[in-house]
Amino acid sequence: QKLCNMRCFLLFLVLWLMSGVGADRSFVISQDGSTFLKDGEPYRIISGSFHYFRVMETKYEDRLSKMKLGGLNSVQFYIPWNLHNPYPDQYDISSLSSFLRAVNESGLLAIVRPGPYICAEWEAGGIPFWLISYPDIIFRSSDEQYIQEVQKWFNIILPILSPYLYVNGGPIVMMQVENEYGSYGNDKNYLSILRSLLGKGLGDDSVIYHSTDGNGEEYLLRTSV
Repeated sequence: QKLCNMRCFLLFLVLWLMSGVGADRSFVISQDGSTFLKDGEPYRIISGSFHYFRVMETKYEDRLSKMKLGGLNSVQFYIPWNLHNPYPDQYDISSLSSFLRAVNESGLLAIVRPGPYICAEWEAGGIPFWLISYPDIIFRSSDEQYIQEVQKWFNIILPILSPYLYVNGGPIVMMQVENEYGSYGNDKNYLSILRSLLGKGLGDDSVIYHSTDGNGEEYLLRTSV
């Protein structure tokens, strides 16, 4: 009976601790659109970019600590699809998982740029080479074949990202939809589909979804979500 009581106590303790994770944590844009609010207080993002896929995993902690020492409070990073999904239905997420843990431990906030296209001066902007085997596939569009593979990819990475959202006790406060799409195309249906997939995987109000582009009104209109 004592053993049963101890197990029940431990279970209660774990559930109580889990219920407090993310409590009162929020990262939103103020109602007048003038500033970010972190836990209700004005917050200024000072961010730097980190390509974790170009750095040895053993150096993640060192590089992130140097970013913090340099005065940054946030890190933004791409996720290269073709690195983690080199062949159909084959995935290796180890470096991403390692980097997420390092960011979480660093105390920096995180802005994620999951693509599916990332540019980043990376091969095919992160789009896997094997997608060309699909007849007449159109990348970075609402093409059914392309979206089918994007959905499979998001189904892999979004559950990995979700525990690291700021509202869940992690560092992720913002999520980019595609990457500078207004400089490339004008398929609003495509952006809408991506936004919907991200919302389903992470929650519509759990993180700020945003888009970025060049310095021109036409770019921003095409890339807005």
